[in-house]
Amino acid sequence: MNQLNQTLTLKDQKTLSYAEAGDPNGKPIFLFHGLHSSRLEVTIVADKMRENNIRIIAIDRVGVGLSTFKENHTLFDTVDDVLELAEHLNIEKFLVLGTSSGAKYALACAKKIPEQLNAVFCLSSGVPIEFFNDDMPTANRMMLKFLQKIPWLIKPIFWLSFARISQEPKKVDAFLGNVIYQLDKIDKDLLADNPKIKEQFVNQCRESYRQGAEGNIADAKIDMFEKTWGFELEAIDFSPIYAWHGSLDRGIPLSVAKVLEERVKNIEFKALEGEGHLTLVFKVLDEVVEKIL
Repeated sequence: MNQLNQTLTLKDQKTLSYAEAGDPNGKPIFLFHGLHSSRLEVTIVADKMRENNIRIIAIDRVGVGLSTFKENHTLFDTVDDVLELAEHLNIEKFLVLGTSSGAKYALACAKKIPEQLNAVFCLSSGVPIEFFNDDMPTANRMMLKFLQKIPWLIKPIFWLSFARISQEPKKVDAFLGNVIYQLDKIDKDLLADNPKIKEQFVNQCRESYRQGAEGNIADAKIDMFEKTWGFELEAIDFSPIYAWHGSLDRGIPLSVAKVLEERVKNIEFKALEGEGHLTLVFKVLDEVVEKIL
C-alpha cells in the first residue's frame, strides 16, 4: 500500500494532507517529517514497513505539500490535527516517529497525549534553541544570530534559496545543494552514491515547497526564534521514548542533541559513531522496526 496524496478536511476547515505506506492492517505509526521535507518521507521506509506489517502515516504540516497554511499554528495544534486524523482512520492508539525538526512534534505528542501512544521515536532530533552551543557550525551560528536581529529576512532567504527553484527540474541540483549544504560529507555521499535514495529525497523536499515557502518558514521560526517548544522537556511524562543521533551530524551536533538524554525522563538515547544526519536513518531502521514490533 502506497497512498501518497490523501487529504482530510479538519473541523477548523484546514486541509490536512497525508500519505500512507506499508501494511494497511499493520501496527500504526505517525511520521513527522523534517524541515524542507514532506509526507513523502514515507517512500524512504515504505518497503521496510510493509515487510514487517507496519502501517506508516505521514502528515504534511501547515503550508507544506497539500496542507493548508495557518498562521501561528503551534506544536500542540499539530498534535490535535493528528488526533483528528487518527479518529478519521479509526486508530485508537499509535506510535509516533519524528525525524530531525519533526522530532519536536513527536515529543509534543508525548507531552500532550501520552495515553494515546504506544511509543515515541526520534531520529537526528533537534532541540529547543535555548540549548544550542558552540559546537553548532560557525556559519549556522552566524546566520542564526543575524536572523534573530533581522527576523523578517527569513522569508526572502527561504524564497530565494529554496522555494524559487524547488519546482524547476533544471535547477534540482542547485535546490538539493542548498538543502544539504550544512550536512557532513557522509550524508552528501549517501545521496551521490544512491540514485534511488537521492530521487526519493529530492521528491520529498520539492513537495514541501509546492505552495511556496510559508510552511517551512513557520517550522524554522520555531527552531530559530522560540526559546522553548511551549513545554519543558522535563515535563514529558511518558515511556518508552527512543532517540538515536549520529556523531557526524553537523545540522544538530551530538553534544546539542544530548540535552534530550539529560532532560527527558525515561528516554533511551543512543549515539552512533560515524553516522550523519541522514545516514543515521538507514543505520537504525532495523532497530526501530524491532522496537515498533
